[in-house]
Amino acid sequence: MGYVADRRYIAGVVVGDGMLHHSKRRGYEIKITDRYEQYVRYLADLINKTYGVLPSVSKDPRRNAWRLRAYKKELYLAILQEIEQAKAEPDTHFVGGLYDAEGYWNPKKRKLSFTNKDTAIIEIVSRYLSSLGISHSVYQRSRGRYTWYVIETHKRQAEKLISILDLRHPKWGTR
Repeated sequence: MGYVADRRYIAGVVVGDGMLHHSKRRGYEIKITDRYEQYVRYLADLINKTYGVLPSVSKDPRRNAWRLRAYKKELYLAILQEIEQAKAEPDTHFVGGLYDAEGYWNPKKRKLSFTNKDTAIIEIVSRYLSSLGISHSVYQRSRGRYTWYVIETHKRQAEKLISILDLRHPKWGTR
């Protein structure tokens, strides 16, 4: 098994933009979807380096996105265990993976946002930011029948958080 930082980072990305699924028909599945092909290929290489399993990467035929998939029980169980540990003790790598999956930087407003529909994930991230002394706001948004939550940090606090988090997604290169 690979390095703690990489395992925690992968756990954050899976919680944010991925899924773990088990069924009798398909077995144990790990899936991550993102619109940046180079990032999905980076994640596949990172999983291979960290866990010794090379996921497949393909274009998602239904969306303008790329999909990483692996069907390996040992990988599924290892990532599931890492997610549970990271939720109990979040760190810069886990939260960085979450922000890479569900974060957005608005350079004009110097605002960093994180969105998620799971209140437990919002609570984990909010507590982690508070532990770092990062002031932030949390609010609920909805459109139609969909509801999600947003964590926002502004200006210096946002820039401080960006400098702390383990951010690896190419979308941050435009800061």
